[in-house]
Amino acid sequence: MLLCVFGSEHQSCLILTCQRSFKMEKKTRLHVKDSSSCVADLCSELLRLCDVRPDVWNKMNYFRSLYEIVTKIRDLQKGASISRLVLSGDRELRLKALQKRYEECLYFPLSICNCGEAGFGVRADKSIEKNSPLLHIPLRYALSVPNVSSPLPKFLKEDPLFSGMDNVALAIALLHELSLNEKSRWKEYISSLPGVYSTVAYFSDAEFSILDGFPAADAALKAYRNMCRQYAYFYRLFERVEQKDSLPVYMKPFCFEDYQWAISTVMSRNNALPIKGDSDGKLLCLIPLWDMINHKQYQVTTDYDPVSEHIVFYAMESHRQGDEIFMDYGKRTSTEFLLYNGFVPEFNLFHKVPINLGLSKFDKLMQLRTQILKELGLGSEICLAASPQVGTFPPSQLTAFARVFVMNEVELQVTLDELTSLRSGSDVTDRLLSMTLSNGRVDEEAKKFVESRIKLLIRNYESRLEKSLQLVPTASPIREQCLRLCRHDIFTLSQCLAALSEQSR
Repeated sequence: MLLCVFGSEHQSCLILTCQRSFKMEKKTRLHVKDSSSCVADLCSELLRLCDVRPDVWNKMNYFRSLYEIVTKIRDLQKGASISRLVLSGDRELRLKALQKRYEECLYFPLSICNCGEAGFGVRADKSIEKNSPLLHIPLRYALSVPNVSSPLPKFLKEDPLFSGMDNVALAIALLHELSLNEKSRWKEYISSLPGVYSTVAYFSDAEFSILDGFPAADAALKAYRNMCRQYAYFYRLFERVEQKDSLPVYMKPFCFEDYQWAISTVMSRNNALPIKGDSDGKLLCLIPLWDMINHKQYQVTTDYDPVSEHIVFYAMESHRQGDEIFMDYGKRTSTEFLLYNGFVPEFNLFHKVPINLGLSKFDKLMQLRTQILKELGLGSEICLAASPQVGTFPPSQLTAFARVFVMNEVELQVTLDELTSLRSGSDVTDRLLSMTLSNGRVDEEAKKFVESRIKLLIRNYESRLEKSLQLVPTASPIREQCLRLCRHDIFTLSQCLAALSEQSR
């Protein structure tokens, strides 16, 4: 009887437990369903917002609207990110596994180490001469869309966005490999990657506000908007698939945080290699170990051997034991470095700052000035990239525009007559496009015009920078890099001003 009574009580407890469990499971399913429905609605809202041209809005308000929707999506998907799960823990241990996995690719003993502000990098474990080959990585080790461990869903390969944008396709392929975990051929590589980045994909509205009013704001907004559009598009695409059980794990749910991580990995670490048998084609890929090397401006020393199908990296300078090894990422502006690599070099010879100039619609001589500019191949509005490189400032388009801008009616008429003359047309064109400003009235006024525009930009940028320091006081890696970019803009314009002054001596 005792056993029978115990059994009866146990059975009752079991039934109650099952009922509670069923209720909790049902509640969880309902929550997931409700959450998924909310995210779908937010993605529709995101797509509608992305269809509006940013120039119709105030840039800051437009970014903030995107960011607010994205924040709601992230809150609804909290705890669902597979990239956060896989990449949590001690990265240093995972980097040791990466080094061991690809040690056959080393010509010299190298090690991965923490390099301070720059993060992890590669160090020489013995002395190395300049131009010595350091890495030789077979193409089969590069992660690319055609090289995935298991086939991507067929509907994805037929999708126009996936097939039309290599960087987007590679980001999805990376998530595909991430979801395979132990079954992925790139398990050690993927687990060695950073869990978060400092690229534009991770900007907050406060961090974007630092760039608001600076030239980089346009590019930053465009890149962030593109990422939002891509994410929302794929979320809706995966939601429409009828056989949900057949979808890879990263598609159910498709987390914003995962796509943010994947697209940042691709934009900051990709390389384009020649495609065998296709002289114009390029294969976008991620190259293990090679992408651990930090940037230093010098010369590009990465090569691809199409015969052996190996990526070869050479030492761009001599190294002693213990030195960090660097590579040159190429001629990029500081804006490109920030948005796509997540950092700004301390000094960048190749940074450029746009200078926008235009004729006034209220200028009674506008038609005459426009005719001359047209003869020179210029419009009534121009945008020029100012560079601090020696001998590049002022560019010929700027001097020509400035000369035409300061001419009086008589000078304009004489110039137009000469330009349209068969005898003197080419000589006048050369004179107007000359980068050297002489001591004549027109050139003196042109120089003052250019100087005043640059000084105005510098004052404006300095004022905005001071305001940003007050409005965004909390330090963060992205904040510091944004501030450095703003200072690069001011420094570049100051260098251009100095180059202009040199012409007066």
